[in-house]
Amino acid sequence: MRTKHRDNRNNNNNDQPPHDPFNITEEEQQNFHPVVIFPRVYVTDNSADAQNGKKKKMKRKTTIYRLLDRSNNALPNASTLVIRDEHNNPVFLTNPTSSSPSSSTSSWLLSKKDQTKYNATLYTVGKHGEQRLHMDSAEMFQHKTKQIDGYSKKRNIHMGIDLGGPIGTKVHAFCDGILHSVGYGDYGYVNMVVEHHVQPPPPQQQRQEKQEKQEKHPTTKKIWALYGRLDAKTSNPNQKTVGQTVKRGEVLGRLGNSDKNGGWSFPRVHFQISIMAPTTHDMPAVVSRVDRNSALVNYPDPRIVLGPLY
Repeated sequence: MRTKHRDNRNNNNNDQPPHDPFNITEEEQQNFHPVVIFPRVYVTDNSADAQNGKKKKMKRKTTIYRLLDRSNNALPNASTLVIRDEHNNPVFLTNPTSSSPSSSTSSWLLSKKDQTKYNATLYTVGKHGEQRLHMDSAEMFQHKTKQIDGYSKKRNIHMGIDLGGPIGTKVHAFCDGILHSVGYGDYGYVNMVVEHHVQPPPPQQQRQEKQEKQEKHPTTKKIWALYGRLDAKTSNPNQKTVGQTVKRGEVLGRLGNSDKNGGWSFPRVHFQISIMAPTTHDMPAVVSRVDRNSALVNYPDPRIVLGPLY
């Protein structure tokens, strides 16, 4: 069976796969653990049978969350409910607080009761590459000389993905690796950088001698991931050791309150990936328009790891 690689075209359109410098395969991505586990709900197939025109009665469970739009000054709290179709692709549901039209062509529907319930869910996703003019206005983001790994100037283009949830929600390592660095951030929260080691899954059919050779010389891909704005109490840096082993699915910390996540009104982890090892326990969460193109190369879209969230 031929290994499938994901499309590596530049992500100028959200309908296109994100650019992937790591060449993560579908098999590898499917083996990644969710960084934040979203709730699951039942959805119903509303399509008609091709032969008799009757509605199907199929039900299945899928994840649900709100996709945030932080680029619109007029609608700072705009969001769209998202579920997954049978192929794990995102389905955008109509939401009165959304600044984006519904783009769902799927037959899977959510009950009105659940749609009302989850319109205000704290499980949220904030986009990568989004320009946030009204949000990142604090002095630390507007300082022309303060820099992280060479990035400074006035910054408002988001380089990670925000994964939100209730206070205390667990944050997991998506893959095996080692702890690269850990320390406190500007507001007392904890930043943790893990050097992840992605190894290809063993082939289903392979002669014994080739399999032994692959085990001796595995092709390992290194991805540096920032788990930012973790609750300091549950992610105490004094209880961590640089170089310690990190296992897939391991709980690295939990989501903290607004005092521990930069003053935001809802808890979230800032998840960011890098093609190179950072010099500290941080990465430039936002960059200037001047640095945007180089930053998109150094800090690719985390959907490479997290999957098609939008």
